[in-house]
Formats: sequence, structure tokens, C-alpha cells
Amino acid sequence: MTQIIIPLILLLLSSSLHALTIIGGSKGDNNATREVFGNIVRQDGVEVYARFVGTATAEDFYDVHAPFPGRIEDVRGELFQWVDTTTELASLASAELAAVIDSAPNKTKNQSGKKWKQVFDFHKIRAEYPGLIMNVYMSPKSEVGTNDRLFTVARRITIIGRAYEPANATFPKDAIHKGLIVKLTARDNKFSTVDAVVKWILPNKDGSRRAGLEIISRQEGIQPGSLFEGDILLESKNDVVLVPGKSIIKKDGKEYMILEVKTNNSYGVETELTSGSQPGWEFLRPSSLSPLPPNGEIKK
Repeated sequence: MTQIIIPLILLLLSSSLHALTIIGGSKGDNNATREVFGNIVRQDGVEVYARFVGTATAEDFYDVHAPFPGRIEDVRGELFQWVDTTTELASLASAELAAVIDSAPNKTKNQSGKKWKQVFDFHKIRAEYPGLIMNVYMSPKSEVGTNDRLFTVARRITIIGRAYEPANATFPKDAIHKGLIVKLTARDNKFSTVDAVVKWILPNKDGSRRAGLEIISRQEGIQPGSLFEGDILLESKNDVVLVPGKSIIKKDGKEYMILEVKTNNSYGVETELTSGSQPGWEFLRPSSLSPLPPNGEIKK
């Protein structure tokens, strides 16, 4: 039995050893898995994750105003409530309707209110755009004038933070890109999850990436300043042929590794190979491997 060095790019050997390899993020690390398999070429599925941690920030505010003078009869919108254009935030009675209700005896005011509501109907205050209520400026029975501010709503909630890419994996540099949808979880509430889309991303000097992710799923109770975290899937492959990275030898811009081969007869200065190689494969002579630097790099 002999050993020969072949180019890594031509390595097509496979193994029956299958177990999903997960790299980076909170999903785990593959180092222990590779130690178990030792010096065996194996076939596996691979997933590479980047860990994202960020803080929720409210953006693009607008105010909801009273359309006419009157009195707020009830308030349904609450602080940090997610609303849309169908959500009833409050009911507004005109000054005339409020005067009629007030003129009724105390015992019948509630009944009169229901009666006049059926006739005239209170004006329903609704949100102009979907968003998160950031402030409530009135309470039931408050007197308001035309254009008085009733609510402030944030149209966008953006989670600004960093994506920490795994140091022990390489992947396309555009793996985290605009439009990528990510599922994030509130750090203080593991049952609070949101879907967010990457809106922008910038590189940092430390290798991480600063990113802004806009929440696109309806979620109650989100507060600016809340911490969110999650794993961003960077790459997923099936049936990948894998070997330990430290077994790769680099020389003259090419990559090689030492593999087991089987031999038969010798013919002068040449030996017959019966398995482990194919015609046309390049190899390194043993003289070029001594001494071999620790990083596997062989210089000319």
C-alpha cells in the first residue's frame, strides 16, 4: 500500500458517512464532528450561518389627528400596538353629539349614548398606514380640537446590528444581501419572533457586517431598544465531499492532499496503480514535501 498526492480539485472520492455539518451561528460548530471521522474522506450536507444581533429602532413617524372638534368617547389603540388601516384606534363624538349625550339624566346617559350612536355613529379614528403606536396623547372623555394630535405611529421598525460571520468557513461575499428574509427572536422573549428583510449592509474592519433589517411581519409589543438575534443562512449544500482543512497542501497556486492508493507491479522506475487515482492527475514528488511547513504551504 502506497500514498500519493493528487490535486484537490480532482478529488471525487466519496464515503457512506453522512451527517449534516453546521458551521457558525448558534447552530453549532463542525470541529468535533470532523475529529470523530478522523482521516476519512466523507460526504455530507453543509450549512453555514452568520449570527446576527441587533436593536429595534422606530423610523418614519406620522401623527393621527382629530378631523374635527369634539370629545373622545373611547380609546382602543395602545402603546406599542401594531395597527393597520382597519384598526379602530378611538371613537370621536362631535361637539353637538357630546352635548346631547351630556344633556341626558345621569341614569340614562349610557343608554342615550348607545341611542345616538345608532343614529349618528361616532367617528372612528383609524391609522393611515400600518405601523407601531409610539405615543397616545388623549384618554376617554378628552376634549379635542381640529387637527389635535391623537397618536404617533412608526411606519417602520428596523433592527440595526451586526452579522458575525464564522471565521472557520468561506462563502460568497454577497451571501448576506438586500432582500434576504431572516427570522429573528427577541432576546428577552423567546416566543416573540419576527420576519425581517435586509435593507442595507456595510462591512466592518473586524470582519463583521453592520446591517439594517426591517420587520415585515405583524408583531405586538415590540419596543424600540429591544434586542433581537437570529441565524442568517449563508450557504446550504447537499452531498459535499469533505476532508479536514489542515490536510490540504498548497503549492504553485494549486491544492493537493495525500490519499491512500493501491499498487500492483513495478516496471523499472514506474509502479502500477490499481485504485485511488486516474490518468491525467497531477502529483507531488516526496522530495518536494520535505520539510513541510505547518501551514501546508510549499514555496517554489
